[in-house]
Amino acid sequence: MAKRSRTMVVVRSRRFLVFAALAAIAFPQQLLPAAAAGGPPSSKQLASPSSAYKAVPARVPSRLIHQHQTLSRGTAPPPDVPRTLPAIRSAAAAVGGAWSFIGPKPVVNATNCCTNTAPPQPWAVYGNVGGRITSLVTDPNNAAVVYAGTAGGGVWKTTNSGSTWTPLTDTQASLAIGALGIDPTGQVIYAGTGEDNLSDSQFGQGILKSIDGGATWMLLGQAIFAGHAIGSIAVDRTTSGATQRVLVASSIGLFVSLDGGASWAKNTAYVSKLSHIGTATPSGAVTMVIQDPTVSGKFWLSASDFCRTEGGDILTGDGVSNWATAEPTSGPFFTSVSSRIGLAIGSGGASAAVWLAAAACNSDLLDLQHSSDAGATWTRLPPSTPGLTDYFNLGAGGQGDYDNVVAIDPANSGSVVLGGVTALATIDGGAHFQDIGDVYGETHLNGVLHPDFHAIAFTSADHFYIGNDGGVWSTADIGGARTATPGSASDWTNLSRPLRHCRRCRTTPGAMASTRPSIPRAVPRRSSVSTRSARSCATARQLLRMTRPAPSIRLRRQGPAASSPHPAIPPARIRPASAPPS
Repeated sequence: MAKRSRTMVVVRSRRFLVFAALAAIAFPQQLLPAAAAGGPPSSKQLASPSSAYKAVPARVPSRLIHQHQTLSRGTAPPPDVPRTLPAIRSAAAAVGGAWSFIGPKPVVNATNCCTNTAPPQPWAVYGNVGGRITSLVTDPNNAAVVYAGTAGGGVWKTTNSGSTWTPLTDTQASLAIGALGIDPTGQVIYAGTGEDNLSDSQFGQGILKSIDGGATWMLLGQAIFAGHAIGSIAVDRTTSGATQRVLVASSIGLFVSLDGGASWAKNTAYVSKLSHIGTATPSGAVTMVIQDPTVSGKFWLSASDFCRTEGGDILTGDGVSNWATAEPTSGPFFTSVSSRIGLAIGSGGASAAVWLAAAACNSDLLDLQHSSDAGATWTRLPPSTPGLTDYFNLGAGGQGDYDNVVAIDPANSGSVVLGGVTALATIDGGAHFQDIGDVYGETHLNGVLHPDFHAIAFTSADHFYIGNDGGVWSTADIGGARTATPGSASDWTNLSRPLRHCRRCRTTPGAMASTRPSIPRAVPRRSSVSTRSARSCATARQLLRMTRPAPSIRLRRQGPAASSPHPAIPPARIRPASAPPS
């Protein structure tokens, strides 16, 4: 018995050593003591993973919460599928069959079920849903014309405010749309392929451009952007035609074109301004680039790489060589690492409203701050603010690295919408908030909006389109934020029924199927509604996972009682030596 006990100790010790070695590879900076990280005196320690903002007490079991998994970045993308495959030789009948079209059609009457009453009732009734929307832009000259980018269904267009939708890019090189940009004429559209939302995001093949309102497309920058993700596109409204300037925020940095996308140059002038984690060198990844609504020569960057190397920063500059930080110099955002930062800028020049929502490395709400002087000074929204909750976490773990969008009403800078798992709105500059999403019936039974918000496009006062994992909705009263029952059915219009990018295919026995089969996904899709490609069934393009260079492995909490994804010793956030003290 004693010999067996000693053997078990040795085996367990070896297992521990193997686990420790793997942990050292996965978290090289996190395992370093703070003193060993070095850096200037302004280095800060990562705050507690627990959010100071209270989570919404979910009224449904945690197993039913809309929870997602994070895709490991530690593996290389699968090999490409050859263009042709050897013919199958068999004495038996041909395998497979001819493709016949049985869609597109949405998931009908999606619900979140159920209460513990007799009989049981659904907490939320979403109606017909189509799948994940990653981006939305409207025609500056016609609010009824909207373009929607989808996670796996390409670009869609409506000319009647969402009553009907038309797919535009079924035959293009990639259907994974990460960002959309539109010029002042409403005719030139840029669609960045490669979704920058972690999880099962598919990488892209470049940037699609149309100069005729989406009727025809050309592929640009494939040699640079293929295999990567694009999170945001800014089309300089002061340029056009052959000299149109376009800025692209991507997983491999900021890129600028001065010739309408014909050529691209990487801008690295801002990288030295970035804070970093431990001894890591900032990757330069940016998730957002925004042209200031008032000052055309001013651009804003939201820089972070999901807690891999960067601490998370907000910068402003001319889009060329002059960049400077424009962010809080105190509070959790300044002292801690942000995995992703939602950013919105209002009009007004030097007195413009600016809002940021920072997600922590465990994807809970780390900090929410706003500025009324274009980022010169900031005010933190305290956790005690009426109606303000951790809208990234509804009880089953944070998702702020996946769904994090902020939008300011251009007609009223005091009206702001925050999108995460649910959506919050303020109509008084942040003094009070309302849950206008009510995705799981947090406020009242029968929520109508599908959870997980990625895109918001205002068209006029209180009116905007919003995109989530179920499709597109619109509101004319800021989601009911001015009423006593926000987030009710009377506040929202479901535009997802005709936006049918959940496509299905089947085969008929007796004929060969496509020679380009799809590659199975490594992890489940984030949304409970599977967003399938809106492609021709005969093409059956491969579906590949999106990865980044030199990836790291991250862990995700799977429930409210699960342990923190961080080691006991947190990484240090180190800002450039020129950064102001906290």
